[in-house]
Amino acid sequence: MRNLKLSGSGSQRANSGMWIFLLIVLFLMIAISADAAGPLYKTTRASQITNKLLRGVINIPFCFMEIPRSINQNVQNTDIFTGTFVGLGEGVFKSSKRLCYGVFETVTFPSPELKTLNPWVDYPIPFKELSE
Repeated sequence: MRNLKLSGSGSQRANSGMWIFLLIVLFLMIAISADAAGPLYKTTRASQITNKLLRGVINIPFCFMEIPRSINQNVQNTDIFTGTFVGLGEGVFKSSKRLCYGVFETVTFPSPELKTLNPWVDYPIPFKELSE
């Protein structure tokens, strides 16, 4: 019988997880900096397409971040019991809106003329208020 050697499989998973995390952080940094263009720069069609795609790609996996954010806000405004349950419901609602926003932005990124759904969400990127 063969001896199967499984050494290194755990480290390969850790390495792939690290690369995925680094790519997500890179996309998030690019998307945040994309909105920070100065007044002297014109917004070209290519940059509008890229910004729309990045907003959509970031909002899809990070839509769940609205749940703890809403719970935290409601716990601070009310008591812990009410804030947890009301914040959970509000967070799920906001999370689904952010998911729809991300899917819409990702699907329609080739045509930046289509209006974005910015009024649907508080910020185009989750936790953008922390970076300002």
